Amino acid sequence: MFIKNSFKNQLFDIDENNFNNKALDLFFYQAQRIEIYKAYIDSLKIDTNLITHYTQIPFLPIGFFKNHQIIDPFETPKVIFKSSGTTGIVRSSHYVADPEFYKEVSRHIFEARFGPITNYNILAFLPSYQENSHSSLIFMIDYFLTLTDGGFVSKSEDFQFFFKNSRQKINLLFGVTYALLDLETTVDLANAIIIETGGMKGRGKELSRDEVHQILIERFGVKRVCAEYGMTELLSQAYSAGEGLFQTPRWMKF
Repeated sequence: MFIKNSFKNQLFDIDENNFNNKALDLFFYQAQRIEIYKAYIDSLKIDTNLITHYTQIPFLPIGFFKNHQIIDPFETPKVIFKSSGTTGIVRSSHYVADPEFYKEVSRHIFEARFGPITNYNILAFLPSYQENSHSSLIFMIDYFLTLTDGGFVSKSEDFQFFFKNSRQKINLLFGVTYALLDLETTVDLANAIIIETGGMKGRGKELSRDEVHQILIERFGVKRVCAEYGMTELLSQAYSAGEGLFQTPRWMKF
């Protein structure tokens, strides 16, 4: 099949020179095979033969992920990712036929930004996400933890234990914003890398990313705070290494 045998194998070779052609290849495939997407394009009376550049590709409204099973009808979902549902509305669902490919993509993106994942001792401070058994973020972190040292933490004592047993690796902490802001710990995080994953999840005043990072820098004595951005409906992440700008993989534009 096209997706399995061609597009996936060439994903990591996408660059500015071939991005447009690859995007169009994927678009024509999805416009023919994904039933709800085909119906959406037809309802807009779009002639797909006239689309020659990726900027002309119509985006499927993200709300459709709340009401439709969006997947190639010839594929079988092996994993279903669901949004957190913190807004009290119907949760988005992403039906994933190849979770192993999602792992490969996630690792590639991380290492392109931060280097080999095996260099790190990864801690995850993601309490609200852990309550969501269908979280794509938790799925990614679970995979990362099979490649390196670390684990999920929920209190100060956990930090003490993992940092003490970090085997001289770089300590890297993934944390949801509200939990990091509420964290009270005597552990020295000055030499650790903090990656905040965003979101107050309705548990406090919404702050700008700059405000959040400044608070964390002052509280934990770190030089900078990094950030991760992902969505249930996407299979790629974007990272900021503390400079304020998110870097996407070569195959992802926004």
